[in-house]
Amino acid sequence: MPRFPALRVRAAATALALLLLPLGCASTKLADVWKAPDPGTPPRKVLVVAVVPSQTTRRMMEGELAERLQQHGLKAVPINSLTPEGPPPDRAKVEELVRRDGFDAVVVSRYAGAEDTVEYVPGGPVGNPAAMGFYGYYGALYPTVYTPGAVIQNETVHVETMLYRAQGKGELVWSTNSKTFNPSSPYKAIEDISGAVVSRMAKDKVI
Repeated sequence: MPRFPALRVRAAATALALLLLPLGCASTKLADVWKAPDPGTPPRKVLVVAVVPSQTTRRMMEGELAERLQQHGLKAVPINSLTPEGPPPDRAKVEELVRRDGFDAVVVSRYAGAEDTVEYVPGGPVGNPAAMGFYGYYGALYPTVYTPGAVIQNETVHVETMLYRAQGKGELVWSTNSKTFNPSSPYKAIEDISGAVVSRMAKDKVI
């Protein structure tokens, strides 16, 4: 998908400045977590659907979510294993699969875009050059102890994840919006999102 890959640090500085900048690692936080007042009995068989532009990323996301759910004792099936290659099936096809294979819940993850932020890290002195006296400081250390500033561009990936009952009108049981900061790759983002989302589902006792 076009914006899922990580955004790497782009520094407008020397190699020394880059070495001195702390490198961040990907992390996922959940926001706007919602749980139905009466979530009902936790499901046993779950259909996993990812709605993302890329077929490859869709398979990765459905597979990772299904695997995480299976670790909690559910029978979780990625929808891409039941349908031919192509975009996610329409509503009628999903309803048919739910009835045919006896799913009692559906997990849907939707890529909701990404946003960029730019951060400027100012340069500054390294060590304590003043202690060396004016001439030693100015003549010998000035070229080396000051680091230039750097521009760091960050990316935050947004994904919505919902858990629905499969029966009746398909009521919403649980939902959240995840924010993944500076993932190093699409798979790393998917891994972090799936882990955070399924762990919170288990904590909230909806699975």
